[in-house]
Amino acid sequence: MKKIILTILTFVLLIGTVDAKKITIIRHGGDDGKYDKVEEYHTLFEDKLTCKQPGSTGCGWVAVTSPTIGGEDSKLIELFVESRIENAENTGDVNYNGNVHVTWSYDPETDELIITMDDGED
Repeated sequence: MKKIILTILTFVLLIGTVDAKKITIIRHGGDDGKYDKVEEYHTLFEDKLTCKQPGSTGCGWVAVTSPTIGGEDSKLIELFVESRIENAENTGDVNYNGNVHVTWSYDPETDELIITMDDGED
């Protein structure tokens, strides 16, 4: 019985330290970074954050701190993308720090931003 409990605890701890394989962030129609609908979705291999419609809630992860992917903090990648958009790069496809494949698309007319991060492993 102790071996079973130890095995389960080990598995739970390992899952808690596993990077996501894919992270998607979608922001659409916020007012100064505030949204009415903020939803997050998590599986073992994917994290997704969706923020829509003007409201009073910031767009951020609640159930987890900023997830990691490929050993990188997704919040830092998001800030990187935002800086590129500020420099008029509304779309992009880059390899971030050699660890994470990042794509983004921003439409200023609809104020929609989609960021996808993938660790590139199958």
